[in-house]
Amino acid sequence: MKNKIYKFIIIIFFILIFIKKDIMYYTIYETTLIWFKNIVPNLLPMFIITSLIINSNLIINICNIFGNFFNKIFKCSKYGIFIFFLSLFTGSPSNAKYINDLLKNNLINHTLANKMLLFTTNYNPLLIYSLLNLYLSKSVSIKIILIVITSNIIIGLLNRNIKYEEINFNYINKKINLNNIIKETMDTLLMILGTLIVFNIIVNLLPINNLLLKNIINGFLEITTALKGLEYLDININFKIILSIIYLSFGGLSIHTQIKSILKDTDYKLFLKNRLLCILISICLLTLFHSMKLI
Repeated sequence: MKNKIYKFIIIIFFILIFIKKDIMYYTIYETTLIWFKNIVPNLLPMFIITSLIINSNLIINICNIFGNFFNKIFKCSKYGIFIFFLSLFTGSPSNAKYINDLLKNNLINHTLANKMLLFTTNYNPLLIYSLLNLYLSKSVSIKIILIVITSNIIIGLLNRNIKYEEINFNYINKKINLNNIIKETMDTLLMILGTLIVFNIIVNLLPINNLLLKNIINGFLEITTALKGLEYLDININFKIILSIIYLSFGGLSIHTQIKSILKDTDYKLFLKNRLLCILISICLLTLFHSMKLI
């Protein structure tokens, strides 16, 4: 039955693509423009730099100095601080790329990779701030970003007792190959672009006239266009804040798909459960902020 439903949906969208070619072409153009202007400049240099840090063994030196404190808080590998710190600046799915790099260099195992993924799923703060600032004040935009980061930290604390086997590996015996690093970086960036295009096409082809309903569906599929779309909705500002919090806490199936593409052995059920928990925690924090008249 489920297989028949999937086939039916595929056929419907196949027909819609031919009926609404103009929408498809416009979506591809707009998505590629956003990717090129906002995502590539932020992620391309960071992907290359982090790969160099890992392959040059500099990561081991850094984490030996700062990682023990992080380990005590989250009961996580000392390398967790590297992923968490970078995720605050570059967001997801960058965290999955960094975790996968650690896996490939035998610095962590799959259990720890899944644990670290749970509380490092943040989003590029500059990109998110620019989107939130389209319809919210600067101070409220910053507070929303901080609420989501705090929720992820709480997720990390709630999952701190997930046990894993520590790998005592203190040297990466690998020569730096810049060509391979650039190739892997471009492969990841193109995968992100492809995923964004597919999900944005799906959203724009949905035969739904209600703008609010379409935005909510969009928010659970691809958060970038959903946040951008909130600017044009004629709804109460507090409702816009709540929707923004929910979208950012969940992350969107587009991000989930990108993470699964990068981390092949992702425990998706555990990840999804904690994204839903993140929504609940974020709403509680938002309520607390509102009661204290901070938002």
